[in-house]
Amino acid sequence: MTPEDKATVVSVSPMEAVELGAVDGDFFSHYFFPTTVRQKSSPIHQRMWALGDDNAYRYLAFILFRDSAKTTTIRLMLARRLSYATSRTVFYLGKSDAHSLRSIEWIKRRVMTNKVWAQTFGLRKGSKWSEHEIEIVNDRYGVTTRLVGAGIEGAVRGLNVDDFRPDFIVLDDVVSESNSSSPAVVA
Repeated sequence: MTPEDKATVVSVSPMEAVELGAVDGDFFSHYFFPTTVRQKSSPIHQRMWALGDDNAYRYLAFILFRDSAKTTTIRLMLARRLSYATSRTVFYLGKSDAHSLRSIEWIKRRVMTNKVWAQTFGLRKGSKWSEHEIEIVNDRYGVTTRLVGAGIEGAVRGLNVDDFRPDFIVLDDVVSESNSSSPAVVA
């Protein structure tokens, strides 16, 4: 982020940031998560945000090179959905339980420690706050969102929380040697 960009971000009030963040995910990330997003976003990330915001796409898959901040960008997209109460049930699948739980833990820590974000959007810990499953209450919009994490080889069918099926499903690096390996077929 250039000094000019920082000056622009700093001069925006939290309420203006709420309005700008609703239409610009890249701005949302830089304003509310400055320790996570420490440099100017690449065109790849801006494209990810644009696609994620486009209601014409029900299913999205981002296949990007290693170290392109896919996981971080998806976490920020999830944080934005929590902020504006656009999800009620989120299912986060990783290549293993531990992998998905790191992202659930990331969100938990941000709700507890990122005061600018949590206070601006009225986010707080809900009644469910375990390793695999958490509730985040959004007092601004009167919505509670449940996040459930699992590994791809775990129980991944039939999730229904308080009559809400997942409306945001993240598959983060789910393909591995053990779950995609098959004998070569020679014709």
